Amino acid sequence: MARLELDQVSRWHPGAAGGVKALLSVSLTINSGECFVVVGPSGSGKTSLLRLIAGLDDLTAGDIRLDGRSLRGVPPAGRNLSLVFQNLALYPHMTVRENIVFGLEIRRMSAPEIAARLEPLIGRFRLEQLLDRCPGAISGGEQQRVALARALAANPRILLLDEPFNSLETPLRVEFRRDLRRLQQESGLTVIHVTHDPMEAMALADRIAVLRAGQLVQLGTPDEIYEDPINRFVAELFGQQGMNFFSGNLRPDAGGVSFEDVGGEMRWAAPGTVERTRVDAGVRPEDLLLVEPPEAGFSGRVLAVERAGHDTWVIAQVSGRSVTARVPPRSRLRPGSTVRLTVDPMRVRYFDSGTGRRILS
Repeated sequence: MARLELDQVSRWHPGAAGGVKALLSVSLTINSGECFVVVGPSGSGKTSLLRLIAGLDDLTAGDIRLDGRSLRGVPPAGRNLSLVFQNLALYPHMTVRENIVFGLEIRRMSAPEIAARLEPLIGRFRLEQLLDRCPGAISGGEQQRVALARALAANPRILLLDEPFNSLETPLRVEFRRDLRRLQQESGLTVIHVTHDPMEAMALADRIAVLRAGQLVQLGTPDEIYEDPINRFVAELFGQQGMNFFSGNLRPDAGGVSFEDVGGEMRWAAPGTVERTRVDAGVRPEDLLLVEPPEAGFSGRVLAVERAGHDTWVIAQVSGRSVTARVPPRSRLRPGSTVRLTVDPMRVRYFDSGTGRRILS
C-alpha cells in the first residue's frame, strides 16, 4: 500500500514583500495504485508540490502523510520514493549499468540482490545494447528509459515524475506515455506525474489535479474535468482545440430560458439554467455543428481549414469573433466560403463573465 495524503500543504519561498507563495493550502489524497497527474501552467506550483512530497523542500505549513505516517522531518532517503527529474539527472561519467545500480550500491546491497533488481529492468526498457555506454553516447529516448529504470530499481512505494517527457519529440512522447501507463497498470505502482500538457494528463491519469497560482482549482477524473469544468480557466485548458466562448445573457422566453449573444445574432435554448446577465457560453468544437438551410443556426465565414488526419478543424468568423468547429474529415470547405452552424444546447457550459466560475442549474 502507498496512500499519500496532503493536508493543507503550503510552501513559501523567503524573499522581499513576504516572499513567493508557491503553494497555498493544498489538500488532496492519492490512492494506492493510482496514476495521479498534476497539471497546470508554468508557475502553478506543480514542481514545488513534487519536491515537497520527495522531501527536497520543507513545508511552510500543513502535513504530508504516507499511509498515515507524517513525513515531516523524514529525509528523502527515508521516504522510499523515486523521483525522475525533467532533466533526467543521469551521471555523465557512468555507464548505463552504473547509473541504474548506483543507488543500490550506496545502500550496500549485495551483488546477487543488485543483479535480481537489474535483470528484469534490462528487458522491460530494452537496454541490452546500452549497458556499457555512457549517457552522452545514447539518444534522448534511450536516456529516458535509463532514468525510469534507475528510478524503479529502488523498488519505490511511489514513483514521482517531473515532466520527464518534456524534451522528447511527439512520437516518442506518445510511446513513453503508453509504456508508462502499461507499466503502472501491470505493477499497481502508485505514480504521481507532473505535466503542463492537459492532453498528456487526460491520456495517463486515473485522476487529475489542476493547479493555478499555487492553488488547487479542480480535482477529478479526466471525464469529470473535461465534461464539467469548474471555471473558465479549466474549460480553456482542456481540449485539443480549447473551447469557444460567446458573451451574452440568459433571458426568459416562452419555453423557459434562452441564451442570446451580445450582438443579438445568436440565440438558443438553455435547458436547466436560470435568467442571468453577463455570462460566457462555452461550446467545444465538437459541439459546434454544421447545418444546412433552412435549419436554424447562424452564419460564419471560413478563415482557415486545418486537417489533422481523422479530424478536420474549421476556423470561422461568426458575429465578429473567431470560432473553431470540428467537421467531417472529408469536408470540402475552403477559406472564404460561408458555413451555417448551430450548437447542441445540452452541451453548452455557462460561466459568469466577471468571476469565470461555472454557472450550474
